[in-house]
Amino acid sequence: MLIERTDGIEVGVAAGRAAAHWLTPDIDQWGHGYGWTGQAVDAGTLTVVSLVRGTPGKCDWCTSMP
Repeated sequence: MLIERTDGIEVGVAAGRAAAHWLTPDIDQWGHGYGWTGQAVDAGTLTVVSLVRGTPGKCDWCTSMP
């Protein structure tokens, strides 16, 4: 989503949501692989919102990148 403020500065908005869990790990675990095993219990929902200011296509620092 792109929002233009009254002062002419554009602000990009992005958001994401994910379920969070508490984990009671099993006693025996491997030190590698897909992560810990055990009993998962719902802990809640996380929501993250990011705002980015600027004008699209007018990046001063990115023109100096190879």
